[in-house]
Amino acid sequence: NNDAWPVFKVAGDYPGGFSISDNRGSTITYAGPVSLTAPVTIDAAVGNAIQSNSDRSTFLTRREWFSIAPGTTIQPSFIPTQTINGWCDIIFRDTWI
Repeated sequence: NNDAWPVFKVAGDYPGGFSISDNRGSTITYAGPVSLTAPVTIDAAVGNAIQSNSDRSTFLTRREWFSIAPGTTIQPSFIPTQTINGWCDIIFRDTWI
């Protein structure tokens, strides 16, 4: 049994970026612009940000990567820098064998 590392796909109108926090004090902050036509994928396992098939990890200003340990849960919070319009999908795989 291993930790599950979430992937976050953010799409919408976020010109100033966003932060994603777990309920245990870790935060990932992306300070680059996001649009509906150029969503951002944050992969906590790899530790990068991909936008339009390009590595945009330089926009990651806070990199407190977090995982989900076996038998535990998290309650992530999505906090846009500016309240506009969009969403964040969270993708993770169960690691129980």
